Amino acid sequence: MFKQNFKTVKFFNIDNNLLTKLINITINKSQDKRFSITNIRNDAQMILKNPLLQISPYVNDKQLSNIIHNATTLSNKANFISVVPKEAIPKTIIFDKSIKNMEKELYNNFSNERIIIKPVSESLGRGIKLYDNIGDFINYSKKNINLPNKMIVQECIDPYLITNLNEIENINTDFFLNKKFDMRLYVFLSSNKNFYISDHSFCRFSALKYDLNNKNLKATVLTNTSINKNITNNTNNLILPIKDWNKYYEFKPIIENYCGKIFENLYKANFNNYINLNDQKFITLLGFDVMISADNEVKFIEVNRRPNLSFLNNTQKKLKVDMCKDYLDFIYQEINKTTKLKTIKF
Repeated sequence: MFKQNFKTVKFFNIDNNLLTKLINITINKSQDKRFSITNIRNDAQMILKNPLLQISPYVNDKQLSNIIHNATTLSNKANFISVVPKEAIPKTIIFDKSIKNMEKELYNNFSNERIIIKPVSESLGRGIKLYDNIGDFINYSKKNINLPNKMIVQECIDPYLITNLNEIENINTDFFLNKKFDMRLYVFLSSNKNFYISDHSFCRFSALKYDLNNKNLKATVLTNTSINKNITNNTNNLILPIKDWNKYYEFKPIIENYCGKIFENLYKANFNNYINLNDQKFITLLGFDVMISADNEVKFIEVNRRPNLSFLNNTQKKLKVDMCKDYLDFIYQEINKTTKLKTIKF
């Protein structure tokens, strides 16, 4: 448990990272005197670094970090699958070239389902491929000698679609209707074993209506903003604040329950030898991608240890600044044991 008590929490930035930029913008905009950026490392309560760089920042006994060291292990999709409750993830197996009975296992797990193939450790939609059935993928895997040794094979489940504008607040356009979407949920995790999901998260929409017969299948099935921003002239139409989707709050307690189980499993995970969570002091920011299926089930897709904190447009900038205010409140609360946010213990 943290034992500090500070009227002002000071951050020290050790490399060029977007989180520091976002924190600076948020502090300057809100004029929140509880936080400041220091140029003196030993004066800081939190050390900020880029999670992309795998050099662990040195922290002393009184300091925290914004990252979980060696967190590539956490965001590795194969590891993520191992800590998510089975009912909270689409049917998934790991394709492994070295396993002799891999083809039989694939056919046993997937019959006529459309499937998504993902690299184990890529992001931003890179390397994702869609297949009408498992046979097409198996034929492709036999012909492509450059295919990675391990890949994620996942059922492409039918999504929940918004069909009525009454589900959406503050919107008078039908752009969001009948399009696949998922939720980018910003989750703050503390080594005090508390977490909080920011209500300033957002839904990410595909650019085209959900139609499996459309030749541009990626733009109807994938919600990655990095893919869809090249298809629409108005990127604001790809993003809906989570607060504006009325039904989110029906699913939020289920999502919180699953997050608690994921974090419990994370602390027990076999790959924990590489993370050593119990020996670290951190207050980190994670990005969970979650979708709702056509039969109203919550499905976790992946976790991002370094969610994109840049701004695609002004809508996204406002959301991320407001989310960062929540993150700062969470940091202050975890350090000083205040109770502004209703955090969840796991």
